[in-house]
Amino acid sequence: MKTRTLTKTLLAVGIASAVFTVQAAELRVNGFASVVGGKAINDEKAASNAIAAPGVFDETTRYEVAPVFSGDPNAFYDEDFSFKPETNIGLQLSADLGDGLSVVAQLTAQGANDFDAEIEWLYVSYDINSQLNAKAGRQRIPFYSYSDYLDVGYAYHWIRPPQDVYNLPISSYEGVSATYSGSVGDWDTSLMGYFGAGDNDTSSLMQLDTEKAIGIVLTGSYDWLELRVAYHELDVEVPDFFGDGTDGRPFSAGNEETFEYASFGAKGNFGSFFTGFEYTTSSFSETPSFPFDTGSEGTDSWYLTAGYRVGSWTPHITFSSNETEYETNDFGGDGLLPDYRDGHELVRETWTLGVRYDFHPSAALKIEYTDSSDESSSEITADAGKAGEVSTIAVGVDVIF
Repeated sequence: MKTRTLTKTLLAVGIASAVFTVQAAELRVNGFASVVGGKAINDEKAASNAIAAPGVFDETTRYEVAPVFSGDPNAFYDEDFSFKPETNIGLQLSADLGDGLSVVAQLTAQGANDFDAEIEWLYVSYDINSQLNAKAGRQRIPFYSYSDYLDVGYAYHWIRPPQDVYNLPISSYEGVSATYSGSVGDWDTSLMGYFGAGDNDTSSLMQLDTEKAIGIVLTGSYDWLELRVAYHELDVEVPDFFGDGTDGRPFSAGNEETFEYASFGAKGNFGSFFTGFEYTTSSFSETPSFPFDTGSEGTDSWYLTAGYRVGSWTPHITFSSNETEYETNDFGGDGLLPDYRDGHELVRETWTLGVRYDFHPSAALKIEYTDSSDESSSEITADAGKAGEVSTIAVGVDVIF
């Protein structure tokens, strides 16, 4: 609680000091938008009530395009064609106050959330010298390789980054960060560290309060190769209704639990051909799991992507996977109902085929097909159906302005 109060105070003081001089600043406004429509074109059935009636599959599987537990009311595709799940618009405002000081804000409105405008970023940035930069305010947690421009579809070749990997419900924090950029031999490198806290509203879980967020990101690039490694640790407080913590599940009602997240990424650019890889591992644990031990109820996810630029066209292919291993034997927390998932794995694998057409210097048309298969243990699918098995088609236009 003290950590969150401190970071909010730093945010208020920093922004207030900058606003008084913003009239004399050079104000720059940039924007981006994505208009995307799609639908599920074939799917399996999920169990409507696996505990009371195992094997009864009468709920249509949906393809979620927002982080799990986000609760955004329109963040999925089903058999009806819809533009809401992934259509968005955003504005980024930056005020250069001179002498290395600036203020940055980013506002976005997502169709998945009924186009309610939200402040994604709001921070003060200061270049201490040519190599060291510091920021204070609301910032995005750099979980992924594409975190800095996750909302800007024009910045990558997909319609959306692989959902098997990009699926965390917590995205922002209020706090401070510092980035040091330099070189080691022939490598261009950067080292970023951050510390803070934050409140993240999630409709299906009410609110996940991050009492502490701390992390470090190291990147390096040399010629055709880019590498990235990161580690994050968050103390998360969850709503009281979620559970009583007696069944071994990671969340305990009203208590803080430590969430650990580590990742490794690599990108290769070979002229017209490019490829990318990202691996993540996460768990709730009292002891560090970095870099590869996920602990109980840990999740491993990864993707491998490749594409080829032919003039204005970029066809691409991606394979991704998400695997969670369960080690819990009490579904309800009362000792009466064994958990059918105990000792088994929940697995989804996805193939993505797509093409990007840059028909304008500031706009790109994208068409994408995804095919997800549910490779979970038979003990899970017997009770829950193949909830992860669904195919979708989507088409969209990304613009920047």
